[in-house]
Amino acid sequence: MAHPNTLEEGCSRRDKSCISRLGDGRRLGKDVFHFGVMCGHLKLRTPYTIAMMTYEALMLLPLFQGLNPQDLSLMAELVQRGTFPEGTIIFNQGDRADKLYVLTSGRVAIRFKPEDGETLTVTEVEEGGVFGWSSALGRAVYTSCAVCIIESQAIIMQGDELRELCATHPETGVIILERLAEVIAERLRNTHIHVVEMLRQGMRSTSKS
Repeated sequence: MAHPNTLEEGCSRRDKSCISRLGDGRRLGKDVFHFGVMCGHLKLRTPYTIAMMTYEALMLLPLFQGLNPQDLSLMAELVQRGTFPEGTIIFNQGDRADKLYVLTSGRVAIRFKPEDGETLTVTEVEEGGVFGWSSALGRAVYTSCAVCIIESQAIIMQGDELRELCATHPETGVIILERLAEVIAERLRNTHIHVVEMLRQGMRSTSKS
């Protein structure tokens, strides 16, 4: 599994004083861009991506729409950015559910393996989509598997940190939970339609044979 890229990874091992001088640079939004250029330890693409993922781009993602700047700042403190090559299994069905993902580029297949059947592709998540929401619900394990169809990038939040934020900032929590409810409802609708279609195809093939 690919590890999230961080501001520290862009700096040389021998000098990370830029991090200590600025504090946790991953949480400073657009200021990271200017700082990354000045310190000289970051490639241009890295601070730009981090800046967009920690503030401006958050407001463009459906999950965060409706949040005010203060709410977005709170969310920015929770996120990391991960890049996953094509074919990467981000998490397996049955793995510990500890992270929530919001896809910012690429495409991810959500697959489910019933106990007595073949693996089903439940849906394909595209840019702006959310997956791994078992972690936000407090479930112990993921109920499905997430696999990158192409190279993908996502912002990643620890489920326990998100739940804590919702508890300590109820107004923000209500908005986030409403967005998650919409995602879950849509996923369940898609799953139902997909399973019904597979059953129909199975019945057709059985009748032909």
